[in-house]
Amino acid sequence: MTMSACFNSGFNPRFRVYDEFGLLNKLDTKSFTNITAVCCSHMKKVDKLAMFESVATRNGLEVKLLQSSSQTLDSLLKSFLEKSLSAEQMEHDLSTLGLSSDKIEIITKCCSSMIGSNQDKLSVLGDISANQLVDMEWKFGVTAASSELDKVGTTFLQLKLKVVNSKGELESLNMGEF
Repeated sequence: MTMSACFNSGFNPRFRVYDEFGLLNKLDTKSFTNITAVCCSHMKKVDKLAMFESVATRNGLEVKLLQSSSQTLDSLLKSFLEKSLSAEQMEHDLSTLGLSSDKIEIITKCCSSMIGSNQDKLSVLGDISANQLVDMEWKFGVTAASSELDKVGTTFLQLKLKVVNSKGELESLNMGEF
């Protein structure tokens, strides 16, 4: 099975995913849209458990199975968004996992609206400038002696950065031991 998304966060398509997507295929359009909206975070203030119970009752399913399926869908959608997959790549992956075409359309619309809203937020921020790093000093060490016994043998790192800020001035940034 060739998938476009490189699944992270421990998401690895297994046989249970096919079963879970089979369960999602049984949902009516309204129920599936509600679950997808929760996964896409459009409905942050919704009582998820009540919504799952309502959807499960309406579709004759178990709540726990529905929650598990929505968690899998949520992981998959996060992976799609993190990898900035195109609608075609998402459709291919969802089809490979056995999701029906009408459900795929709902998901791609949801992801497209999420990508669009995130790009709008970023465009409002404008260009982000970072300070230019001029010099860096670092010190790594092991505490050999201390009045506190538990600190002996611990490692530490100190950083001192010299950067040119947006005004063209040289600044020193010291990061203590960590």
